[in-house]
Amino acid sequence: NFWDKLETIDDDAFKDCIFDKFVLPNTLEIIGKSSFAECKNLHNIEIPITVYSIGEGAFSSSSLITINLPRKLKKISKYTFYWCSLLSEIKIPKNVEVIEDYAFYNCDSLKELIIPENVKSIGNNADDYFYNREHYKNYSTNYINTENNYEKYWKNQEIDKNIYSVEPAVTGEA
Repeated sequence: NFWDKLETIDDDAFKDCIFDKFVLPNTLEIIGKSSFAECKNLHNIEIPITVYSIGEGAFSSSSLITINLPRKLKKISKYTFYWCSLLSEIKIPKNVEVIEDYAFYNCDSLKELIIPENVKSIGNNADDYFYNREHYKNYSTNYINTENNYEKYWKNQEIDKNIYSVEPAVTGEA
């Protein structure tokens, strides 16, 4: 059975699928770009711990409600959860170091976002990831935002900076 030996899901492989749940094989390592994008019925997907790469826009505009990301993941790619308006729960693994542009853009149902301490870079429009979240915790002291929107974020939120710190990293630029 090829499914039991599958290591890569190609780009756009299940784009616009009609499934409401998807269980991926334990041999899987790579999920390609837009592979589950625009799956309007997809509420749940089980990603095995063997996955270490999820491509850009992999779940964009899908109807995911919750998702558990695998421990081996080091990067949340651009547009991964773009317009996942029903996504209400996500746990970012401790090994993630990079959250790219628009990764959580318009995830309106997301109520809590905890950024692990290993995150070194958060891409453009970070305020769209976190704006109006009930609970936001950033344990990273290496925060980088290429548009420097962190000041805008703090002006719009009532969060104790001593508890939830978001600090710009030293980039070495003079």
